[in-house]
Amino acid sequence: MNFESASRFYRSRITAPKGLKALVLDADTLPTFATLLTQTEALREDFVLVEKLENLVQEPARDRQVYVTGIVVGRPSTETLLALRRELAQPHFGAYHIFLVNLIRRTLLEDLADADASLESVVHVEEIYFDFLPWSPWVATGGGLCDAPVQNEPRLPVAGLAPHQLTLDRQLDTLFSILVSLKQKPASLRVLRSFRSCRALAERLAVRIDQESRLWEVPATDPSPGTSPLSAHGAGSKRCLVVILDRREDPVTPLLTQWTYEAMLHQFFGIRAGRVRIPTTLEGKDPPHAAAPQEQEYIVLPESDDFYAANRYATFGDIGEAVHRLVASFQERRHAALAHVTDAARQDAALADPTAVAPGIDIATNGDYDATDTERMTQILEFFPEFRRQSQLASKHVALISALSQQVKERALLQMSQIEQDVVSRDAEQEHLRRFRDWVRLVADGKASTLGMRSARLADAWRLAALLALRYESTRPELLQQVKRLLHEQLQMPSSELAALDMLLQTCGSKHRSLDLFGNRDLFARAKNTLRRGFSASVDNQYIQHEPLLAQVMEDAARGRLPTDTFEELLPSASADGSPFSVVIVYVIGGITAEETRMTAAFQGDTTARIGSRRDFQSIPKGTTFYVAGDLMHTPGSFRERYALSRAL
Repeated sequence: MNFESASRFYRSRITAPKGLKALVLDADTLPTFATLLTQTEALREDFVLVEKLENLVQEPARDRQVYVTGIVVGRPSTETLLALRRELAQPHFGAYHIFLVNLIRRTLLEDLADADASLESVVHVEEIYFDFLPWSPWVATGGGLCDAPVQNEPRLPVAGLAPHQLTLDRQLDTLFSILVSLKQKPASLRVLRSFRSCRALAERLAVRIDQESRLWEVPATDPSPGTSPLSAHGAGSKRCLVVILDRREDPVTPLLTQWTYEAMLHQFFGIRAGRVRIPTTLEGKDPPHAAAPQEQEYIVLPESDDFYAANRYATFGDIGEAVHRLVASFQERRHAALAHVTDAARQDAALADPTAVAPGIDIATNGDYDATDTERMTQILEFFPEFRRQSQLASKHVALISALSQQVKERALLQMSQIEQDVVSRDAEQEHLRRFRDWVRLVADGKASTLGMRSARLADAWRLAALLALRYESTRPELLQQVKRLLHEQLQMPSSELAALDMLLQTCGSKHRSLDLFGNRDLFARAKNTLRRGFSASVDNQYIQHEPLLAQVMEDAARGRLPTDTFEELLPSASADGSPFSVVIVYVIGGITAEETRMTAAFQGDTTARIGSRRDFQSIPKGTTFYVAGDLMHTPGSFRERYALSRAL
């Protein structure tokens, strides 16, 4: 069982009602179902309307569509409850099936019953525990949270609750729904001792699991989704360990430039609801005087794009070659199909009149052809759907790789990434400072094509400075002042962003962290890191030397070797025998990264995700299943906003 199979199950639940339907989503469930149900699939399932709940209730119901069933999907929150009450008071549809993606409070059900008392429009109310956004079969994020600055995150206007308490409630809902959907009741909870947020979440999770233990007691043969969303196997069939981390324990991974297809698309343009928007500049106009930026949207869902599914973890160089092969394959198939149509036309002409000159199809250099005969036109149209699909697929990935290449070139990311990887891999203060100075001068001398590109270059410089500050925080604290002076003099970086470097150390510095982020705390750790990393001359790819800290945590968790002095254990009696866990679920408070998604796929046995890694995956216990989840999927920009810039303003 995984997140994608859970998604398919929940989709089958909401599409089960027969007849014409309208899908009504609140702001939190809209991103999730945008990836779960495409427009074509919605039409196939008899959905005649897809609308936001907030927009629907603002429009008066002049003519009630009694032949349409409203399928409402939302979080059991205050806003959703108020909107539902307004909708049921003046219904737009004949009947309603309400699906709430987490636990439904009794008071909420009573309020809905009161609102529906007069018309009795509600036919069905169900909990479906889908309060997360699947990113891959093994990775999920909070459904309503996106990679936005912390001050823009959704906040529920509930009296008496502080903002941090509201965030904790949302994390609890996400993690709980994941456990119920995967049908995994934790045998043990392990939390970082260094962050109180981890223990707070774990304690509240343990209480909720105890209160709702009935959800794991349903027999495996019971298909009722109202109490057991996924019943492929009974609860307790596998020993499950839940590990709760904090993003501040590893601030390095979100700051690094990533070089896999999926990670680069998300870092440069953002993957939101399975879609990427690429800005297109207007030619012949100076950027400051150009019209408003235009965007081209592309869908990048593995379920509907076989090429993306096969190459999402491919490196930048490999994906370029794969796109080239895709285009070449399309051209070969296209010419072969047209040649087939031409041969068929000539054969038909020869049978009709052996003495006549066999007509042909004039295939011009630009690929156009002259189809004057009706039969030949029919043959050509038989190949048209495949032509169109292959053409769109090739054009899409050519456009995406071209946009990535432009970003890499104009931002000098190849040079920068070499410095980044060297900084996080070994100690060399003077060399790193010299290389940072040279790179800053390179950026300062370069001319940005747009104002947005200049902002991106400044953000890149800030990231590199942040990595230097984190690396030498303890051994060379004065290095940060030199770095800040360079940024101010060479790039005229604003004082607010320079202050954000200090704020980053205050929130994610070594005084808060308990794990050995850089593998250099003692002689044994440095030797182990050197052996794992290998000598620089033997490194196959200089751009992917770094490995997320999460990888070591996952391996230690699977082997039952999480250190007790770093990871506090809740429910210790359930794992006293010390045997390995067959299911490991890691939740990262503060968000995860696309690189950690790739690493999770590698732990699950995806060979494409293991390319370039020096980790010995054979040491991982056989049969262990790994899941990773977090508040959101970070980009370097979102991490900087959340942990540095927003706190410095």
